[in-house]
Amino acid sequence: METVKAAELAHIQWQDRKNDFHRLNAPRVCVQCLGCYNDGRLTFEWVEVSPDLEEFLADVERAKRGLDHVRFCNAEEWEFADLDNVGGHRWQPYEAAALCQVVEVAQDYHLPVEAVVAVVESHIYFDDVGEDDTDIREAFEEFSCGVWGSFTEYVEHLFEETISQKEYDEHQNSGLALWFPLDLDHAERELGHYYNWHRIADHNGGGVIVWRSC
Repeated sequence: METVKAAELAHIQWQDRKNDFHRLNAPRVCVQCLGCYNDGRLTFEWVEVSPDLEEFLADVERAKRGLDHVRFCNAEEWEFADLDNVGGHRWQPYEAAALCQVVEVAQDYHLPVEAVVAVVESHIYFDDVGEDDTDIREAFEEFSCGVWGSFTEYVEHLFEETISQKEYDEHQNSGLALWFPLDLDHAERELGHYYNWHRIADHNGGGVIVWRSC
């Protein structure tokens, strides 16, 4: 009997930790009434971003209706006053379709949203993304080079995949062969013209996401 209780308690504690992790890492936007803000009051509701646009917009509408129940608030005008775990981009309500697609790609690749945003925001205008567009997924799949411990680690990996001693002997003047044996500082400087990287927050797993800039 005691063993069963201990197992149940352990499961409850595990579930609590899982829920805490989700609350800390879930992408969210803060829906705030602009009228209240202009009057010196803060009236807002946090909404978790779903990969499904219709579901997310419905959740935003529910949040706005909830603000209607606050005294002197009608939420006729509203904004995303704050953002949580949605990357470095300053998302606007009219970019909801792009935001949901970023979240979907992040979930599909088991990555934090910030990593996907870092890769695609230099290639995509988020306000041009429509509900059925696939531009964000296509851009991510085309340019992303994956998550690494550091950019140096990626450079070493790229070098090992690209050059061998045989290639060096046969092609003295070919690309990366000129760097054999590898001068990491020089290699990183040179590849910095063609690749970018973003350091992922520790609470999202750490490391860096690397992508081709062109």
